[in-house]
Amino acid sequence: MPSKNYLIVYFILVLFGTVTTPLRFSYAFNNMRRGARNLHRALLLSLSTTTLNFLDTTPIGRILNRFSRDVDQIDDGLQMSILQFCNCLFSILSSFSIMIISQPFVLIALVPCGYVYYRLIYFYNSANREIRRVSSLTRSPLFSLLGEVINGRSTIIAYNKGPAVMKEVFARLDTVFSSSYL
Repeated sequence: MPSKNYLIVYFILVLFGTVTTPLRFSYAFNNMRRGARNLHRALLLSLSTTTLNFLDTTPIGRILNRFSRDVDQIDDGLQMSILQFCNCLFSILSSFSIMIISQPFVLIALVPCGYVYYRLIYFYNSANREIRRVSSLTRSPLFSLLGEVINGRSTIIAYNKGPAVMKEVFARLDTVFSSSYL
């Protein structure tokens, strides 16, 4: 292909990317907003129809954590994860196609590299799942304590227990943040 044809193909691809990027963001934003709204409604309906035994045994911090964390992940985390995944996928596919077209012998090296990469991802996902579980478990008591502090602030002020309560809040914050550094 002459160099002019390469330039035309490149220009068309850039134009296509420029036109589809705002469409992609608006489509993703609307779907994520709808998903967060549906999840929140389902959680609220489930919580309002649950038994009193569940409400008595489950700390309020765990319930608030579930509402805030799940909706936040759909609002922010999931949208960015999907966009980054698509960008990375298209980048990898285009790089592989260029490598394979220019040097077909690259396929011999790609097979073992793909296997090693698969094993690393498997190990990372298992460890990441456990770290998220621990982080969620350490966050619930903090939400519970914050709810108790807000409800009992007049008592805390009346008995001059502010410094002791703040010491407990900071201790629980340290526990939450220590799990996020893993």
